[in-house]
Amino acid sequence: SYSFCTLLAANMLKAAVLVVLAVSASAHPGMQEVDYAKVRQDIWNMLDAYKNNPDGGLAPVMLRLAWHSAGTWDPHNKPHGGSCGATLRWAPEKDYYDNVGLQIARDALQVVHDMNPGITYSDLWVLGGYVAVEHMSGPHIGFIPGRKDAHHNDYTPTPENRLPGWNDTADGMVETFERMGMNIREMVALLGGHSVGHTQPQNSGFPFLQWDITPLVFDNFFYRFLFDQTWMREEDGNCGGTKCVYFRNRSWIMLIVDLHLRDDPRMMPIAKEYAEDQDLWHRDFVAAFKKLTEKGMEVNAQKPCPVMKRKQNTTA
Repeated sequence: SYSFCTLLAANMLKAAVLVVLAVSASAHPGMQEVDYAKVRQDIWNMLDAYKNNPDGGLAPVMLRLAWHSAGTWDPHNKPHGGSCGATLRWAPEKDYYDNVGLQIARDALQVVHDMNPGITYSDLWVLGGYVAVEHMSGPHIGFIPGRKDAHHNDYTPTPENRLPGWNDTADGMVETFERMGMNIREMVALLGGHSVGHTQPQNSGFPFLQWDITPLVFDNFFYRFLFDQTWMREEDGNCGGTKCVYFRNRSWIMLIVDLHLRDDPRMMPIAKEYAEDQDLWHRDFVAAFKKLTEKGMEVNAQKPCPVMKRKQNTTA
């Protein structure tokens, strides 16, 4: 069942859609080859229209969609997954426990796709994640297009266990990111994405809590809170068929995997660097997120996904 806030959020999205469609229709009549700078602006306008969502804003969910799409990458096993394919459009992947709640971002980006039908969903979801970071006062991430979409009639779903789980061990986290081709420093940088957004009971089973005091600002408070606050263990709710275990301080939350950054000797020094230097974290996050979201551009889950030849206006 959905909360009142979720229903209200859906109505606000519909209103935002009408606003963005009206603006775009007047400013960009006709359809031509993809203008990625325009797509970036259309996404920005959508996020502006939706920024007062009572469930915590659209931008964190859009970032999560890009991450969950790319984080399935496995170069050693088929289907390879990754940002190519946009296979989260279909069951069973869209209904996996980790992907519940992403529909609102897909719906918003569908509106942008309708205005820019030449762009692939795979490219659009990644660009949406990039724009979401910048919209939340984070760094600009340069975009390279070229991801191809999978076709439903020859679709093979990626396994449900590809993404890191909320209750993974420290070693399990490292192994998952190594499978993606990411090292420990890149893993710690990417987990800083928990600086934004909330946990949602209707999606994950965790209570409606945020990781720090600025859930719509892409800052390093997440890392600072890891070390500066006291976290008390709680067990409550059903999280994917398992009792939810988390750590709480007032209205703030840390998951088991978050506290590995504080307690594991391989991760702790890096997390401390980011707690002390936001610019360093931003630089490392951009490099790691681009690296992850550009994996699979050569071979995707279903068919070859070659990088497009670069032309004018193909980067944004």
